[in-house]
Amino acid sequence: HDYYLFPFYPLLVVAMGYGIREFLLSKVRYARAATFILLLALPLTAWLRMQTRWNPEQPGFNPDLLIYQEELKKAVPEDALCIVGNDESSYIFFYYIHKKGWAFQKDEPSPELLESWRNQGAAYLYSDSREIERRALQAGILDSLILEIGSIKVYQLTHAKESEFWGGSEIEIH
Repeated sequence: HDYYLFPFYPLLVVAMGYGIREFLLSKVRYARAATFILLLALPLTAWLRMQTRWNPEQPGFNPDLLIYQEELKKAVPEDALCIVGNDESSYIFFYYIHKKGWAFQKDEPSPELLESWRNQGAAYLYSDSREIERRALQAGILDSLILEIGSIKVYQLTHAKESEFWGGSEIEIH
């Protein structure tokens, strides 16, 4: 999320410049050498990080999110709440499909948790996990397959029964 920092870059550059100046003028014996080593390390670390994040073959997350981004975005309504995963970060999946909702990692949610998320408003499941799909089917919350593309399947969830909402009736949000 580097782009969130853009407004702060001028302040960060001034702060870094001041810090570098202080290290270079320092009386500490190895301060100058450490400053030069750290300055040389900056582009190297940026390059190393870039190799994993912008590599379409191995981006550090499911590459189908990158490859089929447009199809996945259009699979369900824009304002739909979704359950997504497996998502290493709890954010990458949502970033690529432009949705909101609940994310899971490592096939972790139980059928009860999936049902709870559905009862809280989740209407769709984006999944690259056949195990989670099996659990959702076991919980009786899968309605129909909407899209299968690459390793990702998109399902519509069954509607929660009125008695499943808090106290037997829906809560009105203002």
